[in-house]
This record gives sequence, C-alpha cells and structure tokens, in this order.
Amino acid sequence: MASSSSDGPREGIGDLRAAAPSAGGHAGQFVLIHGDDVVDCFGTYDDAIKAGYQQFGLDPFLVKLVNLAPFPVFPPNRIIREGRDPVAKLTKRDVLTAIDEADSSLAAGAGQVLTAASVQALAEDVKRRGRRRLRDLFM
Repeated sequence: MASSSSDGPREGIGDLRAAAPSAGGHAGQFVLIHGDDVVDCFGTYDDAIKAGYQQFGLDPFLVKLVNLAPFPVFPPNRIIREGRDPVAKLTKRDVLTAIDEADSSLAAGAGQVLTAASVQALAEDVKRRGRRRLRDLFM
C-alpha cells in the first residue's frame, strides 16, 4: 500500500483500530504505519523499522505491535502471594476464586463498590485534601 499522506504516523492508528477485528492473524506482529496507511506487517520490530527507513527515509512513520488484548490483565494478589508466576495464564478456577474473594470482601464491608459517581466523589475528596495539604505547607 502506498501512502497518500506524510502528515505523520498518528492518523494511521485509526485505520489500525478499525481493522482490529480482522487483524487476528497478525497478532504478535509489527505493523508499519505511514500517514493514513497501514503499509505492511513484519515478524520483528527490526524488520519493520528497516522497511520503514528504506521506504520512507526520514519521513515520519510508526511501528506498532499488534496486540488484540482489550486491556491489560492483572493477576489476583493471591497468585502472587502463593509464589506462582503472575504472567502465566490464569485458569478459570483462578478467576472464579478471585471473584469469590472480592464478593466476600464486599460482604464483610472491607471493600467499596465503584460507580461513576463514587469515583467522581473520591477524586473530589483527593483534590480537596491535596489542596488543604498544599495550603498548610505554604501558609
């Protein structure tokens, strides 16, 4: 694919996100983006960078890893406490146990249910306390 724009690589990210549902075969590969175009996929970062400089010289381009995970997955604290590898794949049992632990914590009053309103209230409280501390420091 030839690029029709040299405004910079950020515009091509929208194309990449739009193409994500069909990008499953490219997960773990590196895409070369130039302007509005997703140019090609490469097996390594180095190959993608080399191709970018060969094709576009000093014109801006972007190399991104195709990662289809919608968000980072953090292991339950229990897995870390048990000394298990936190990067290893979580089992269904791990997830169900974490949910049970969270439900028990909430039932015991040790947790807090987060809603948009409660997060906003928490943010306002943190700002208020921070401003008070700054005022006390400088007055």
